[in-house]
Amino acid sequence: MKQWWLRRMFLATVLIGGWLLLPGWATAAPPVHLAKGLTEGEVMGTAMAEAYVRQSPTFRFDGLEDSLRLEAVRPLTACPGCYEYTWYFESQFPGYGDRSGLALAPMRTPHRAKIVLAGGTVVSGVLDDAWDMTRQLILDLE
Repeated sequence: MKQWWLRRMFLATVLIGGWLLLPGWATAAPPVHLAKGLTEGEVMGTAMAEAYVRQSPTFRFDGLEDSLRLEAVRPLTACPGCYEYTWYFESQFPGYGDRSGLALAPMRTPHRAKIVLAGGTVVSGVLDDAWDMTRQLILDLE
């Protein structure tokens, strides 16, 4: 019930040109509007993908708020109703996940997160084509 209400409120707010501020959901830029060519479903998915990136251990550890931006939204032809959202952000240190307790040299590091949604649910999150954001481990690239 609560999730349905939040989705409806977000969509209504985007449609009237405002934006919804929820605790922990402060955004670096206004949400993507329908005027930019996105359908209502894509706009809803954009908010869900953004929340997924913001809640990821990598972004929470040292992601730079002002660097987070949506780069692309594309439908997946092999999966009707599925979309891939590409988000860009920078972190203060290299690496992935929560690196608390590690000796880290400061180095601004760019990241690209590809989030796949199917039916309003995140089914995949991959950072830099190398890090599984759900399972929090390096992908086997072979």
